[in-house]
Amino acid sequence: MPMEYRNGIRLFRRFLATAGTCVVPLYIRDADKGERFIGSSIYCKQENVELLFTARHVIEPVWPQRLWYPYSEHEPGLLPCDGFHFPTEKSEDFCVAELTRSLRMWSAFPYANIEAFATFKEYQHLLVGYPGSFTKRSTRTVQKLKLQGYLTGPAPESEYARLNVNPSKEFAVFFKKEKAYDENQSYTNFPDPDGMSGGAVFQFNENIPQLVSLVGIMTRWRKNVIIATRFETVRGLFSLKKIV
Repeated sequence: MPMEYRNGIRLFRRFLATAGTCVVPLYIRDADKGERFIGSSIYCKQENVELLFTARHVIEPVWPQRLWYPYSEHEPGLLPCDGFHFPTEKSEDFCVAELTRSLRMWSAFPYANIEAFATFKEYQHLLVGYPGSFTKRSTRTVQKLKLQGYLTGPAPESEYARLNVNPSKEFAVFFKKEKAYDENQSYTNFPDPDGMSGGAVFQFNENIPQLVSLVGIMTRWRKNVIIATRFETVRGLFSLKKIV
């Protein structure tokens, strides 16, 4: 954590509390066992159009089953959309839905605050999603999940070749699950990030930390690295004219 630690923890808490309102867990309904968690998603808004972004591999195996999300503290609601739009290139791991109404209890992240991923040393990156290991199944209420955040920085260019990451469409950040900071300034084990797929990568500049931007959609986990789809790639391939 490059910045002074106390400032880092304070900003981390504030960002996670704010970011958590737009990172939404998704479920499908199992007739025998209730709602089953499938992954994370990002709720965004541009003018009067509300959108939901997630990883392609989260949705493709279960669609066209109806999706559910936490509608209140005690009950799930149907996700208000007619379908997801997938890129034509199978290797591009993201998809988007236009929502037919707002998501109750959640706040959309402004589409205008999407930026390009930055590798300068003054930038910090916050991974936000719902690890599946915290899932508690319930037959009567939506599952109880715990939003998690991980503050990190860019992985070196050598990791791109090793992991076959396309730098024009994806980026990689460090993720060492055994070296996450806790509130007591000690290392602790972070849960396996399975379930955080479709969640958000935010970034901020240490010199102007009040400005937070959305830069990526988490897609996969490799040893010591999280890989994400660049959000500017998503924005370039899915203009609103193509999805409305």
